[in-house]
Amino acid sequence: MRPARKAPAASLRLTLADRAWLRTSRVQVIAAIVDLVMVAVIAAAVAWWMPVAAGTVAAVVTVIYYSLATACLAYTPGTWWLRTRGNRKRAKALRLAR
Repeated sequence: MRPARKAPAASLRLTLADRAWLRTSRVQVIAAIVDLVMVAVIAAAVAWWMPVAAGTVAAVVTVIYYSLATACLAYTPGTWWLRTRGNRKRAKALRLAR
């Protein structure tokens, strides 16, 4: 049996060695927290209102929340809220300037 040959080093060999894909921005963290709080509040309200286990309610609310948000907005409501916040501030400033 022959020993396996090492493949020649290619120019793209270390393309994924950089951890740039792991960096998170402050906006991403805030959006994740907003989404987490929204899901927790909705799940708590539904669990209080209906006699169902909290874990089951949390799972169903999470699936519905993220599925509908992705289908309607193309991203989560927390991200949508943070992205459109600047537009809302500008619109409010224009209304106050009149």
